[in-house]
Amino acid sequence: MNDTHHKKYHLTKEEFENKANAAQYHHYTGKEELETGIRPDGSIDLNCPCMHSALAHRCGHLFRLAIQCFNASTTNPKGNDCLERFKEHALCGKRFT
Repeated sequence: MNDTHHKKYHLTKEEFENKANAAQYHHYTGKEELETGIRPDGSIDLNCPCMHSALAHRCGHLFRLAIQCFNASTTNPKGNDCLERFKEHALCGKRFT
């Protein structure tokens, strides 16, 4: 049996809750601690698995347009010029609930 694919790490509760250990976790696993739909620049990542159900909805095309508008927005606050697109998405969703 080849054990190189499976490793166990034993942590105490304190070690698990210590955020300083996140970098060490990343070092051993090569994975981020948590997936997030927000990129470091504040834009929304439509490729995040956390967005898939919203995009798969029958109003998902409107959601995608609203998010693309938000990501391209230069207004202050960001996305203020996209309110109409988000409203269209919300109204579409309301029709199907």
